[in-house]
Amino acid sequence: MAEFVIENPQIVNLGGFPPGRERIGTIFDFHSEDWIFQMLYLDGGAETPAEVDAEDIGGIVLLGQGVITLNGADYPVHAGYFFFIPKNVTRRLRSVGGAFQFCVFRPRVVDEE
Repeated sequence: MAEFVIENPQIVNLGGFPPGRERIGTIFDFHSEDWIFQMLYLDGGAETPAEVDAEDIGGIVLLGQGVITLNGADYPVHAGYFFFIPKNVTRRLRSVGGAFQFCVFRPRVVDEE
């Protein structure tokens, strides 16, 4: 088993982010030197813009149900689902009418200048 070392531990009570009607979109955003972690909330059929990323993305659905569209194909998901989106795939996530909350994580890409 590989050893996993955390250099700067961070503990956040994500239960402290209620599925609130007060904000649609990113409700928590954490960046380390190597990773990006975000929690998003969508409601009432709201959706993310179609995007293509240069890195792989993983995620977990925390609340509700939605649809993940990958290269034009729809995949229904609900609370408890894990998803993996390979780099260079067009993706969009949307709520199916009600509250839809999910986390995504990805390696941080640093532009080389």
